[in-house]
Amino acid sequence: MTAISGVALAATSLFPSVASASSDGTTLSARAAQPGPSGCLGKAMYPHNSHHVNGTINAEARTWCKNKVPRIHAFGQLWQKRWWGYQKVGKVGNVTKSNQKKVSAFANWGCKNNTFRLTSSHSVTDVDGKVYSVTRNSGGIKIKC
Repeated sequence: MTAISGVALAATSLFPSVASASSDGTTLSARAAQPGPSGCLGKAMYPHNSHHVNGTINAEARTWCKNKVPRIHAFGQLWQKRWWGYQKVGKVGNVTKSNQKKVSAFANWGCKNNTFRLTSSHSVTDVDGKVYSVTRNSGGIKIKC
């Protein structure tokens, strides 16, 4: 399988986090049952060959809401597959904005023939003053340079 620009997993609603634990780049969260009032979503897009900078791999972490929120954040980290699991690589994307509906953070790294994934975290401070968050994993996809 090769990466196709703009292809992504389904978005996940942001929920108030009540517990989390991290292991090998994967975050597990226990979440409350109801999303915030602004209906915010988070998505980890599949890594793909860059259309702007030759020889690089890009991936987007996108957070968006139906309405403007006081604070909105997206973070993305690329990982490459190794014989022992996945290894963090490249430049992270990390963006926070105020009074916006959406934000995108772009992670990138030099192109290598391998399997890559993007892990992302998304958070907002919603209009009710509560912080809502979710983590995502794009799943692995083979990249050919």
